[in-house]
Amino acid sequence: MALGVVLAAGSGRRMGQAKALLDWGGVPLVVWQARSLISGGCEKVLVVTGAEHAAVGAALEGLPGVAALYNPDHRSGRSTSVRGGGRPPPPPSPPPNNTEPETPPQPPREVGKS
Repeated sequence: MALGVVLAAGSGRRMGQAKALLDWGGVPLVVWQARSLISGGCEKVLVVTGAEHAAVGAALEGLPGVAALYNPDHRSGRSTSVRGGGRPPPPPSPPPNNTEPETPPQPPREVGKS
């Protein structure tokens, strides 16, 4: 299996915005990069995020085969993202353990009427 890695953790402080979110042909650059890797034969693409994690993650939402991995150490340099890109993303959190039965929605009633 071929795995592509995109380093997208920088803040782009010299540019005034994160490079990953620059418009590139009508889409954020990070989306263009991920699509290019998938169309080039990568089965999975891991995007290492940092400064703009929420915005980059939102841009990638719904892209098949693409996962975002947050690098909490992104301010320490690019090498921390390279090391992070070698780790698989964490598994999704399990659903909450809800022991109460789900109550179906009830139609609205006027107060005092049954």
